[in-house]
Amino acid sequence: MIEIKKPGLYTSLQDQGRYKCSHLGVPTSGAMDAITASDANRMLNNNLKCSVLECTIIGPEMVFHKSTVIAITGAVIQPFINGKPSYINKVLKIKAGDTISFGKIVKGARFYIAIRGGFKGPEILSSQSACITSSILRIVKKGDQIEYAEYDGYFQQPSLLLRKVGNKRISVQKGPEYTLIEKMNPNIREIFQSSFAIRQESNRMAYRVRHDINLIHDSSIMSSGTIPGSVQLTPGGDLILLMRDAQTTGGYPRILQLTEDGICDLAQMKARESFHLNLFNLSI
Repeated sequence: MIEIKKPGLYTSLQDQGRYKCSHLGVPTSGAMDAITASDANRMLNNNLKCSVLECTIIGPEMVFHKSTVIAITGAVIQPFINGKPSYINKVLKIKAGDTISFGKIVKGARFYIAIRGGFKGPEILSSQSACITSSILRIVKKGDQIEYAEYDGYFQQPSLLLRKVGNKRISVQKGPEYTLIEKMNPNIREIFQSSFAIRQESNRMAYRVRHDINLIHDSSIMSSGTIPGSVQLTPGGDLILLMRDAQTTGGYPRILQLTEDGICDLAQMKARESFHLNLFNLSI
């Protein structure tokens, strides 16, 4: 098992999420940067459905009580094994009794720890993903014990092209209500030339941003389905970019839709960082 000595800022088990549960009002959840989370599992030849530890800004300190191999991907950060510097984007051999800890993040916001065979934990609706806003499971706490299968054999790291973090051009497509809002407020076109800054209150449910565009409108829609990546526009002109723990319905116009790359790139950004929107595969 792993024993949690320090939980970090916001560490939780995440997998690919809860699909086909929207009709129950249950968020998809899952790893915020699903691509780098999958990279970690791929490095260990794990099933991509295996859960990983998602670590945000401040990493945990953990003691491993069985031998295994792990992989760390995502944000650029310095891991330490028994106080000695180690590596990200490498398969790391762990012995029983080893302690892993982390320095400060250099780039990005979230990193992922995968373990050979995946972590063992409770499942709700066929997923180990924690969703705090819906009171589904919880984040990791000091003293927690997480089970895993022992692995003490030889393991050769596969040759993979791993995703890099740091892209500040967030890929989007036009949403269902984009044209409706454009007819009322042509300023909406400026969103593809403007800069946006992430506000402090952003989280796994949604990112809110600051901008200088007049996007005020008086349009409303019937409550409609939303998914991770939906970009809603409030009557006051605020943008809400829904993330993995987003609600499943909403009444604000959905003017844009983040691509999967866009969600993952945004998930690696911290409060006060700025980005631009890049219209994917479409002309304005």
